[in-house]
Amino acid sequence: MKILDMSEDSLLEGLIEECSELIQAAAKRLRIMRGESPTPVTLAENEAHLIEELADAELCIQTIVEKLDAQKEVDTIYLDKLKRWEKRLKEKEAEN
Repeated sequence: MKILDMSEDSLLEGLIEECSELIQAAAKRLRIMRGESPTPVTLAENEAHLIEELADAELCIQTIVEKLDAQKEVDTIYLDKLKRWEKRLKEKEAEN
């Protein structure tokens, strides 16, 4: 079976799971960076785990984008949101 042969609901379930794991890795990184809620995981170990979870989530996202044949729409929205974010950062910088 190819990945794209999987049902959309199975792919969405995978995305939910991987996003949850990514959220956990990001939350742990914040705790490590602030020195709160001690954990035996080092920043370097967390970085490796965070990168792995980013890759897992990206794989799920890209698979769903391909399944929906939505790359053009995603790219357009991505660029629009990036421009808006950059504009807001510039506006904030100008305020200071």
